Amino acid sequence: MSGHGHLSKLLDYVLEQDKGIEPRGFSLTGDNGFLEGKSDLQGLSEVDSDIKTEGDHAWLRVARLEASSPPTLSDERISSLIVFSDDPGGATPSINEAAFRQRLVLALQKLADDADLLH
Repeated sequence: MSGHGHLSKLLDYVLEQDKGIEPRGFSLTGDNGFLEGKSDLQGLSEVDSDIKTEGDHAWLRVARLEASSPPTLSDERISSLIVFSDDPGGATPSINEAAFRQRLVLALQKLADDADLLH
């Protein structure tokens, strides 16, 4: 999708969201963490202000976040049961049903074998 298409979809989304928002309920001045001035933004990592390049002038530039892989689970017994995508916009994590069923069958068999040993 082109940049124009993305922007158009974003604006459509914002307009739809605006329909359900009561503006009187929002006040940026009441938020203690709100950064409002140039001095508040100076020194922040990946934030540049007053950038003058040939033929252009940008008052603020914020670098894009780099996509990174999700953290790995340290317990291998659990990690084989969860399916996740490296794509941040991809499918939400879910349970690997086949691996879960297999693990459940093995656990039930072990439980039955242990019960047989007790009798």
